[in-house]
Amino acid sequence: MSRIVVRGLISALIMIAAINLGAPNHAWADQGATAVPQNAHKRKYSDGWQCDEGFRPEKDTCVKVIVPKNAYATDLYSGRGWECSRGFIQDGDNCKEVIVPANAYLDSYGDRWECERGYLKKDDACQAIKVPKHGYLTDSSYGDGWECERGYRKATDDCVAVQVPPNAYFFDRSYGPGWKCLRGFRADGETCAKITLLPNTHLDRSGNDWECDAPYRRRQDACVRN
Repeated sequence: MSRIVVRGLISALIMIAAINLGAPNHAWADQGATAVPQNAHKRKYSDGWQCDEGFRPEKDTCVKVIVPKNAYATDLYSGRGWECSRGFIQDGDNCKEVIVPANAYLDSYGDRWECERGYLKKDDACQAIKVPKHGYLTDSSYGDGWECERGYRKATDDCVAVQVPPNAYFFDRSYGPGWKCLRGFRADGETCAKITLLPNTHLDRSGNDWECDAPYRRRQDACVRN
């Protein structure tokens, strides 16, 4: 090795030593900023660290997760670190059992219950649905739990036959009278009254009322120019 090469190496070593001696605080600060606490490990694809499984972060440390009875540890690195088992629900730092009443079952999440078909939830129990004559059970968990058969409508807790008046037709809906007036007629109580068209008027889109021709506009029971 020539003297020139040796001198170059010596100069480089001296320069590196000078840099380290001149900035010891900077190197120490970097080391402290990337220090990994106990029960933690460095992230694989980003800077920083995360707690090991079974531990959760608390300030700059990792504390052990205390899993209560009827719960299990999760692999999440945030939150409380545990979830209640199926059939239990969180109650503070514990898991209490979900009390399922008669004629009910746990839902898909396992922390609530639903009534079986033919029953409706009332307070903390499932009450049997009383389906009247000419009625049938529905799949809805709201309302009465039943609907009337075609041709009948609800009347209090029973079903009554739909009485279709003249100039009307049966209209299958779960609400309303169960019938609708023909075009050119409008509902008037339990009957359908013929619509009398005044000058500058025509039947509207529904066919059960009238509206003014352009450029007239309706004012009470007549059509006036703008």
